[in-house]
Amino acid sequence: MATKDSTIVSFGSSKTIRLDSLDRFDTCLTGPMHIKASKPIYSYQTPCLDANFNNNAFSAFAVTLSSTEELITESLFSTLDEPDSLNHYVLSAVTKTNAISNFKLNGQQLSNLFAPFPQDSSWSWANVELSKGNYKAQSDSGFHAYQYTWYNIYGKRTLCKAYYARGES
Repeated sequence: MATKDSTIVSFGSSKTIRLDSLDRFDTCLTGPMHIKASKPIYSYQTPCLDANFNNNAFSAFAVTLSSTEELITESLFSTLDEPDSLNHYVLSAVTKTNAISNFKLNGQQLSNLFAPFPQDSSWSWANVELSKGNYKAQSDSGFHAYQYTWYNIYGKRTLCKAYYARGES
C-alpha cells in the first residue's frame, strides 16, 4: 500500500506499477522477490490462496515488511513450547550480502546459510532451523528477521505464527 501519491513500485524485473496514496496492489509471488519503491510503502506478505509447498499448507497471516532504512542490529527472542505446535521453529533473516559475515545467532556466525536474492545480489537471506530456547541475533551492519513456527492442522504442517524480530537499531 502506498503512503504517498505517484509511488513507483518494482517487483524484480518482472513488473512496475504506479500507486497513489492508500492504493494497493495484490499479487502472488512464487519465490524470493526484490521489491523496490520510490516512496515509503506498507508491504504485507500473506500466503496465496492455493499455496501448498512440500506438504506444507499456509494459514492466513500477515507480516509487515520493513524498509531497508529500518535495519536492526540486535534482537533477543525465544521459541516457546506451544500447544498444537510441531515445535519446528525457523528464523528468516535478511542482510546485505557484503555483511553476512557480521550476522551472528547466539555468537555463532552463519555465513554458509545465506544466499543472495536472484533479483538483487546485494541482499542475502537465510532460513535458520531453531530449537526451543532463547536467542540473540546481532549484526553491526544491520538486518531484518522473522521467527515463525509450524502447527499440525488438518493433518498438514501449517504456518500459523510469525514474529518480527524487534530490537536495537
